[in-house]
Amino acid sequence: MKFIKRLVLFGFLAVVLLVVAAGVILTLTINAVAKEGIEVGGKTALGVDTKLKSASIGLFSGKFGLNGLDVSNPQGFPSQHFVQLGDARVAVSLVSLTKDVIEVPEFTMDGLTVRLERRAGKSNYDVILDHLQKLGGGAKEPSKPAEPKKSGSEKKLVVKELTLRNITIHADMVDPSTPGLAELAKVTVPVPEIRLSNVGNTGEGVGGSGVTIEELAGIIVQTIMAAAAEKGGVLPDQLLGELKNRLSSLGGLKGINLKMVTESGSVQELGASFGAAVSDAGAGVKKTVEEATKDLGPAGDKVKEEVTKQIDKATDKLKGLLPKKEEPKR
Repeated sequence: MKFIKRLVLFGFLAVVLLVVAAGVILTLTINAVAKEGIEVGGKTALGVDTKLKSASIGLFSGKFGLNGLDVSNPQGFPSQHFVQLGDARVAVSLVSLTKDVIEVPEFTMDGLTVRLERRAGKSNYDVILDHLQKLGGGAKEPSKPAEPKKSGSEKKLVVKELTLRNITIHADMVDPSTPGLAELAKVTVPVPEIRLSNVGNTGEGVGGSGVTIEELAGIIVQTIMAAAAEKGGVLPDQLLGELKNRLSSLGGLKGINLKMVTESGSVQELGASFGAAVSDAGAGVKKTVEEATKDLGPAGDKVKEEVTKQIDKATDKLKGLLPKKEEPKR
């Protein structure tokens, strides 16, 4: 009798161990598949290498975690990355996993760093947005039929609440060969939070009935670009104009409820601090030039005069990029 009890106990433990092992293997497999899917989807959408450090899938909780997403910069630009993400949390409706459209009640991305750069007359975001436009068919070729998709081959998503937090946008839009001006023109724009509602369920834009991973990646990038344009009081006019034109041609944000949450410091206050930094930096460069040319006599005076003139011109130009206070309506 004891032998039978032990046999049953060992059999039960063996089944439990097998179930646990199967669960671990399944989880690891799903994590690897999710990681690969995000990397492939990102590269397909943006046209550059996309790497994810890890993905953690909760099979029974419906909650997923992502960590360490790096989107490479296009070739020809100084920074290694175009976008970097600290971590992300995703809640999924388990019931919808078997359907063609998966419901995502909540998707939060925290700690985003974006670099906008220009070299040799071309911007890195231009390269990215060009690829997005080709992926979506673009606004320039409305008559071109979209490529047919295989039935049931790709799941779509509807994201009820998409939140992007703690975004830092670095803009480096001046050729480094211009002395003094290149460093002065480097700008950092913080965006505390952006919220999007019903992504993929608007009836308009890229996904009236769900969006693919590629389309979602494109929407996130366009949203960050739109935030840069919205808070662009300290960004160059040329950059703002290009961003707005490109975003309007893509139309991926059409119909999506987008809200940008700001801290107590408004765009105007950020612009004021930037203006002070411009003046201080310009004065610093002038002092350095004066020290370097004081022993050169008349030739040094001529160099100092010309350099000072160029610095003043650059400083005035940069101050002109600052947001103007709106006149009170009468």
